[in-house]
Amino acid sequence: MTQNIKVVIVDDHPMFRSGVSQSLKECGFDIVGEGGNAEEAIALATHLTPDVILLDISMPGNGLAAIKSILSMAP
Repeated sequence: MTQNIKVVIVDDHPMFRSGVSQSLKECGFDIVGEGGNAEEAIALATHLTPDVILLDISMPGNGLAAIKSILSMAP
């Protein structure tokens, strides 16, 4: 039995986010959440506890600041 890797994708471009999500699903990854800004990234990380977060660092709300918050709240 294999365990899927839980992934959250956060990017402010919905079409890009959708393409990445679809590609990862086809490779067997479990997309557990998607968001479009730093605030959503923090909420998704703390509520869903994914294994991996793909995060746009230059999105609304400052992706780099979101990383610091995520690391402190859900390492």
